[in-house]
Parts: sequence; C-alpha cells; structure tokens
Amino acid sequence: MTDNEMKLISYLARDGMSLDKIRKTLGIKRSKWSRFLKENPEEKRRLELLRHTTDYAVEDALLKRALGYTFEEHRETEKPNGTEQVTTHKEVPPDVRAAVLWLKCRRSDMWDEKHSEAENNDISGIIEELDKEAENEDE
Repeated sequence: MTDNEMKLISYLARDGMSLDKIRKTLGIKRSKWSRFLKENPEEKRRLELLRHTTDYAVEDALLKRALGYTFEEHRETEKPNGTEQVTTHKEVPPDVRAAVLWLKCRRSDMWDEKHSEAENNDISGIIEELDKEAENEDE
C-alpha cells in the first residue's frame, strides 16, 4: 500500500468505518486485503484501535458537554511594568440537548421516540423546564 492509501485507510478507520467496509470503499480485492492484514498485524490492530478510540473521544466530549464543566483560561495582559499572566476560571453549564442525545443513545428503553405521546410530552415538558432554568441562571 502507498503512503496516500494508508493515510486514507487511517482516515476511514478514524471515521468509524469497519475494516471490511474500508476494503469495499477502496475497491481492494478481499484476497489482497486479507494478505495485507495478515502480513501487518500491528497495522490491523492500529486501525481497529483508531476506529474505537475516535468513537470514545466523541462520546467523552458529548458527556462532558451534557454534564457541564469548568476550565481555566490563561492570557497575558500588558501592564506598565511588563506583562502579567492572568488565569480565569470559566464554567460551561450543562447542555440539555447533549444530555437528551446521550440519554436517547444510552437509555433508549426510557428515552426513545417510540414511547407513547404522553411520555414524549412529559419529556418535552421536562426539557422546557430545564431550558427555562438555564435561561434564569444566565440572567
């Protein structure tokens, strides 16, 4: 495989594509692909890990956004006697939409759209209340 082909294969794996789907997308014959993976077990493992670690990184980011988080912002300000390093602690509030997406994916038995209209109305009401609370906190 060329360097460019390997880059593309890595990008497709990072995007969550299975190894067989990558083979089909690139039009690689099954025998050539099988031989490549057999001769390069470390590359096969790297591609499989790349596929899954990207999924977990996105999952972590969604959960972080759903729960809210704090972070430090560092910047330099000019003073008459030189520059001063200023650290500010900032808070990102929980994101209701990220929480709903997380719950729909992780707890579809309770949060899936297939539930009755009454249950969906209850969920919508809860979301509206949480949105109003978030708006009041911002003021």
